[in-house]
Amino acid sequence: MKRLVAVVVAGALSSSLLADPASAGPRALALVKTFRLQGDETVTGLVAPARRSAFVFAMRERGTALEPLAFRWNGRAWSRSPLPGGVRGIPGQADASSAKNVWMTVMGNEGMLSRYLDGLPSDDCSTERGPSPAASRADASPSKVLRWDGRRWTVARTFKNAYINEVLTFGPRDVRVYGLDRKGPASWHFDGEKWRRRSLPFHVLSAEAASRRDIWALVRDRTSNGTRLVRFDGTRWAAAQPDAPSAGASRTAADRTSMILDFGLLDRGQVWVSALTREGDVCSADAVSTHAQLHWNGGSWTRETPRSARGHYLSDYASDGAGGLYVHGWGPDRAGEDRHRLFHRSARGTWSHRTLTGARSVQQITRIPGTRSLWAVGTREGADGLNVAVWSLGRP
Repeated sequence: MKRLVAVVVAGALSSSLLADPASAGPRALALVKTFRLQGDETVTGLVAPARRSAFVFAMRERGTALEPLAFRWNGRAWSRSPLPGGVRGIPGQADASSAKNVWMTVMGNEGMLSRYLDGLPSDDCSTERGPSPAASRADASPSKVLRWDGRRWTVARTFKNAYINEVLTFGPRDVRVYGLDRKGPASWHFDGEKWRRRSLPFHVLSAEAASRRDIWALVRDRTSNGTRLVRFDGTRWAAAQPDAPSAGASRTAADRTSMILDFGLLDRGQVWVSALTREGDVCSADAVSTHAQLHWNGGSWTRETPRSARGHYLSDYASDGAGGLYVHGWGPDRAGEDRHRLFHRSARGTWSHRTLTGARSVQQITRIPGTRSLWAVGTREGADGLNVAVWSLGRP
């Protein structure tokens, strides 16, 4: 999975794996590489276009600036992948159509996002909303779109007056980026020569595509205080919102707030959605929350609520290469202690999990193409701060 989505509420997974007594669960992760750079790093993205090609994206603070970082797997080893000089900001989403066509966004102009969010209905119980210190520093830089051509990274375009956070690519001559400018939410399409802007009625937070005529996106707009799932058929966008679970039959629709936390587009067009429904006053202790996994099989939606995942925020889906999936989650145990788990659902619908413990964290996972193995990335505590680290589940 390639994403870093701001609305996803999920903790980091631990890399020191202990099997849950109630379930054999997935296999343990094996540490592959730790990059020992100075300063604290934060992982923001992961993309694997081929078995012998993968990229991890991260950032670190360098004085008053934010430095984006990239690391590359070449089929033999992981190493630093230098980005063009002078690029500053927060790495956003990344996507790839091949090992020689990888695109990433570097988010700048964060003030545009803050102003757009200020105009949206809010389900935040706090009285103030403001940009993070990192976002404030990113606001001083323009957004950029970078491309890897198999040899090096180059800046494909600089957006001086736009906030760009998402990218999809179907080839070097078919690239779409999503974000905001002074006119509002928009997409920009690159055909190999020119960029063309198209206004959108919503801000795309994240997007995944089965093809250029089948794109799914998690969005926010001015019509509700939650997130929505939409689908593009090559001509137009349409709502694809699945039915959300009800937390209580006595509640009315007006009392109900639904939110899509994350989604994953997996093999054979299957879509999995992590949904949260809150009923009653969301700022009250009496509010009732219900989590569920919603599954689109190509023709209809069904709902699953694995017992071991109750109360957990699940995000970041990855195919297991055999018709099943992996997804990670965070939530309290019976004693109220935070627990992090790696869940697996087999092609037959059997859920299992591994409870994760320890101080080191895994933040994103993705399947290694052509295998039933996973890449997992996150950070480990080093002598000079948090260092980017890579693990694998199974052989790379």
